[in-house]
Amino acid sequence: MIDLRRTSVPRMADPATSWARIRPEAAGGGLRSAEAVATALLDAPTPGLFGEPEPPAFVPTIDYAVHLAPDAGEWDPAGWLRLDHATAWATRQHCVDEVHAWTADGRLLATLRQTRAVWWPPAGTEESA
Repeated sequence: MIDLRRTSVPRMADPATSWARIRPEAAGGGLRSAEAVATALLDAPTPGLFGEPEPPAFVPTIDYAVHLAPDAGEWDPAGWLRLDHATAWATRQHCVDEVHAWTADGRLLATLRQTRAVWWPPAGTEESA
């Protein structure tokens, strides 16, 4: 459904950038507005914790807040969006990720602030090694 192309690997220390769009064959499938497309694409980038040497097993969403830019104007929901993603902070229990969505011509479209629980692999499993 989503075509995501990373230009950098997500890490805690550095923001990552990706380009994303709804695949042409999936267009119109339930995402009936530009706002719905933006909201779906904001969740596409990989959390920065997964780029760390000791990645978590799972980071389920606790809170998902999208803010649409008031002056974004018209944009093509079938087009590409640049997604700048960073982990604002993380502990062993929680993290907060932030994403900024930009139109292809450089206008801020929306922001996301997402709080997640952090689940670690059980000790002694291959994933925890």
